[in-house]
Amino acid sequence: YDNLTARKNLDFIAELNNINYVESQRQIDQLLKAVGLNEAVDMPVGKFSRGMKQRLGVADVLIKKPKVAIFDEPTAGLDPEGISQILDLIANLPQTGTTVIMCSHRLYEVQQVCHSIGILSKGRMVVEGSLDELGREALAGGRYRIEVETTESTPQLVDTLKGVSEVTKVETEGNRLLISADSDLRTEIAKIVVQSNIPLVEMKIHEFTLDDIYMKYFHED
Repeated sequence: YDNLTARKNLDFIAELNNINYVESQRQIDQLLKAVGLNEAVDMPVGKFSRGMKQRLGVADVLIKKPKVAIFDEPTAGLDPEGISQILDLIANLPQTGTTVIMCSHRLYEVQQVCHSIGILSKGRMVVEGSLDELGREALAGGRYRIEVETTESTPQLVDTLKGVSEVTKVETEGNRLLISADSDLRTEIAKIVVQSNIPLVEMKIHEFTLDDIYMKYFHED
């Protein structure tokens, strides 16, 4: 309500939801600070910027302590600091027992905070899963892609890795290897590199980006 202050708006929501007054005041103070509005608690909402209203909207949801919280573009209109505050707040909600459903076109934000991702195209869900699952399915043929960096890459090492059961492909680029495999073979690969007397610099599962995954399904659809 534009004629009410941030605090009065949350007071009203708390009363509607039968939240104890003393408890509600404690929650309001905590939430307004968490969303970055602690210096605007007594300002009429009608004077708020779009970003400030977004912050208040998040506090409005959270004061009810919902089991499921649905956010539609929660960072729209926010500056970089505000985006960071809201995303950190959302990312920590599962620890309090709240499941979050977040809809956003800012894919890097979804990738930052979500454990399970669904992609909608033309009004229907085309794929759902963790970022790693979606990446392997969309971009790696269902396989794991393991990045290995050594101090040197010898033909003998490459041939040995190609001979490992479940390894389907080994690509080389200087001292870096990109290994496609049917399962996570990092332990076995590390042993092979060490036994070849070649220092292992780094090894990790290839990180897929949600942008790449989305574009894959978008173009297919």
